This record gives sequence, structure tokens and C-alpha cells, in this order.
Amino acid sequence: MTRSLWDALCGIEDRRGKKGRQYKLPSLLGIAVAAMLAGANDLIAIFRWGRRLKPEALRLLGIDDGVAPCHSTLHYFFQSLDADALSAALGKFALGDDRARHIAIEGKTLKGSRRLDAKPLHVLSAFASELSAVIGDLMVEPDQNEITAAMALLKSLPLD
Repeated sequence: MTRSLWDALCGIEDRRGKKGRQYKLPSLLGIAVAAMLAGANDLIAIFRWGRRLKPEALRLLGIDDGVAPCHSTLHYFFQSLDADALSAALGKFALGDDRARHIAIEGKTLKGSRRLDAKPLHVLSAFASELSAVIGDLMVEPDQNEITAAMALLKSLPLD
């Protein structure tokens, strides 16, 4: 059975403490996804997009008081978000009821991810060509071989 994107977002575990849960996780992710689809490409743009929503639209996203989250709320939310769980949920949503037949594996070093003396982040992605969607990704450790990481990524995917 094909789920909606909202159902996929609701299936992600919220790792925030009780004090940090003024907004529900699916509501914040829904605003972020919709803002990015509308062209927002950073946190400030997501914040501004959410602030322009009418109270009725915010209620549809599960924000009952009709007040959009502020910039700092979004900042702390994304800091605490389990990116692997989000990636897995979106990959399952993109895959739907289908099985991936042809998968391309690609590794990329993320521009601007180098911090001080640390190596930059390197991500390995599995792209289902007939779906035109990334269905899984994995962070490659600096001392890890990309080929062994690709095997681990393939084992985590629902393949025939």
C-alpha cells in the first residue's frame, strides 16, 4: 500500500527531549520539505517561507496555534534530527510498493564540509534510475573503503 509523504514523516522517531517539543516533528519537516520544493535552500529561507504561511495552512501541517516556528527552533530541530532515519523514511517513500531493479551507486565529497583539521564528509548514494530517486545513502568514514561501504549500503536496500 502506497503511503503519503506525511505518513512517512510521521514514522520518524523524535529524539528531542520533552522540553524541546513545542512543534511536532512531522510539522517541522513538512514545512522544511515544502519550503525546499518552493526554492528555499537554507535555514533562513525555510524560516521566511514558513512565516509567510497563513494560520489555516499551518493548522493543516499540525501547528494548532497558527504560529510558525522561529529560526532558532528550526536550527535546534535540525541539529537534533536523526538524519539516517529521515533518509531511510524518504527512501522507503520514494520506493513505495515497487522494487528497485537498476541501482546506480555514486560517492561524493560534500563541498564545504571540512571543519578545522577534519576530513570533509563523503556520502555514498543509491539511485534507482527507473524511479529517478535516491533510495538510500550512507556516510563513508574517512578511513573506510568506498567499495566496502557500497556493499553495506546495498545490503540495507530491498533488492530482488
